[in-house]
Amino acid sequence: STPQGGTPFRGQIKSQQHTKMGLVSSTCARKKDLSQLSTWLDDTSKHIEFRGFLTNHEKHAVIALHGLGASAEHIREYVKNYEDDNPYGAQLEPARKSEGKIDAGNWKDFVGRKKHFPDYVEFFAAEEKRMGMHKMLQVYLPELMEGPAAALLHGLIHTGWALDARNRTMEIEGLAYLAFANVSCVPPETAPPALEDATPLDTLLRISKVGKLEEWVLKVIDKEQYDPKKGSFHPELEGTGLQLRVACLLAEGHPLIHGRPRWVDLMKIDDMLHQMYYALSILYLAVPGDFVLLHALTGMWGLEHIVKNLDDEKAKRNAIAHTWAAIVATALGNTLGLFYKSGDKIPGFPSEEALQKLHDTYEAKVDGKEDGKALADGKPWPVLFKEAMVDREEHNPKLVYVMHRLWLRSNKQAVFRMAASHFTETPKVSK
Repeated sequence: STPQGGTPFRGQIKSQQHTKMGLVSSTCARKKDLSQLSTWLDDTSKHIEFRGFLTNHEKHAVIALHGLGASAEHIREYVKNYEDDNPYGAQLEPARKSEGKIDAGNWKDFVGRKKHFPDYVEFFAAEEKRMGMHKMLQVYLPELMEGPAAALLHGLIHTGWALDARNRTMEIEGLAYLAFANVSCVPPETAPPALEDATPLDTLLRISKVGKLEEWVLKVIDKEQYDPKKGSFHPELEGTGLQLRVACLLAEGHPLIHGRPRWVDLMKIDDMLHQMYYALSILYLAVPGDFVLLHALTGMWGLEHIVKNLDDEKAKRNAIAHTWAAIVATALGNTLGLFYKSGDKIPGFPSEEALQKLHDTYEAKVDGKEDGKALADGKPWPVLFKEAMVDREEHNPKLVYVMHRLWLRSNKQAVFRMAASHFTETPKVSK
């Protein structure tokens, strides 16, 4: 069986060995898997999106499955199924050809317009050869990370997960995707005052206390100036549902989105990232299995690896601040649901009471010996590993991969295993 929200995958896990922490292949097979990983990540035969605005998640799934210990044979079959018949019932699209339209003089001109993705890939590949990957990241990432809301955080995810895998091809694609789909998260010229919050959870609790946020969202998206059919506001996002809604909220601005929390500049970066993971896990548990909020967690994994690869302290903290703004805007947009239509039931933002109750439960809760099998709540890691690897919905192995890594390095904080226990479902997207 699969957790709530899971969808069986046609493939089978073969030649696997059980361990206390999960499923890993034999040492010999693992070495072969490592060499095979670059083969998949170096593949450039498919476009970064399909069906107009859906992100190609294939490489993210490969990294997650590999991290969970899936064999090369299993990953190969998973990739084949994802390319030919993914959970959206669609095939991936072939890669576009570059027309050489992006260069050092005009690369900023097309940022966020969803044009010339292969041209951006070609440009950044040339820049990497000219200056090396590390320097290129220092030159371009700080500015590109002003718009991490790109494609529902997927530019952030593709870049950061590529850095996690240390794969050049995918890293270049990530920069290109951030440029291609960029949605600015920079505060307006008259920035709202800083939020006097000590931790990320304090900021989420602050948001939960503000009533009728969904009504504000409805008013914003109803403004004529944000209608992509009637003007120049993100015409490329017409028909994308939440993606357009998030762009509207970021353009409109709100103190909860653009007010820079004090913790961004006061906390040590490692502590801050951990507290962001914790707060967003609490938020996810308040709406368990929520497809959109799951992206905040996998997006955080991307942010962490981007921050690790930036040298400048200010650039690191700005990347964190802009990503937090993107996550808050996405969560507020999600108060209407993923694809809102007039008359739909509006879910709203989780209540202060719900968030506080979860915090009281999990703040100091750690799992016992091994993986918490003695606890009544959630599922043990070996079960989660196995179920994630046979689930067609690729967000679920990604969730388990990230949450398990966090659980290991946090002295087995139970909140991360609990978050991993709630799988999501593939949303229905109109064709």
